[in-house]
Amino acid sequence: MLGAVLVIAGGSLMVVGLATLVGWLAGRSGPAQTVLDRAGDSKVDRQFLGLYFFVLVLGPLLGGALMIAFGLRQLV
Repeated sequence: MLGAVLVIAGGSLMVVGLATLVGWLAGRSGPAQTVLDRAGDSKVDRQFLGLYFFVLVLGPLLGGALMIAFGLRQLV
């Protein structure tokens, strides 16, 4: 039972990460748009943009992959 829940939650988390990635690449992402539209790009702004990318895109994708892996391990 726990394995199926982990697989479903991991799949939905990966869908969220994929949707965020597509939005980021299309230029519709909120944090990317607000940081890139500023007049004076500073080093801090670019660092926060990288942090936003890790948190909003890579975090859900990696977290979902781990949840799917642990869920499949529970099912077998």
